[in-house]
Amino acid sequence: MLAAGTAVTRVGVEEALGLPPGERVRGIAGALVLGDAGSALQGAAQLYRDGFAARTVVEGLVSAVGTALHAELGLSGERLEGPMFPGCSGCRPPWTSRRPALSAVPTSRAWNWP
Repeated sequence: MLAAGTAVTRVGVEEALGLPPGERVRGIAGALVLGDAGSALQGAAQLYRDGFAARTVVEGLVSAVGTALHAELGLSGERLEGPMFPGCSGCRPPWTSRRPALSAVPTSRAWNWP
């Protein structure tokens, strides 16, 4: 691209590498986030029919969802439409809950069987 004097763009790189269009992949990932599995499967099937390898589509989805998860957690990344954690405005995802370490549990109570 640089040698040809054309601008390097995301769309141009995707086309040059034979990758599915990022906007379509993010649309499928957004459907998954919203719980619309039917639309997600239809979008993935259309990409497959358009000649993109199933593995490439799945890798794109993994990347899109990972980026959106980072954005949802306040790290860098592009958010998807809709909440990653429905009904949870500004709360932490369940796997980041802060539970006390096992060492914080008193041993006298921990092994006190009835």
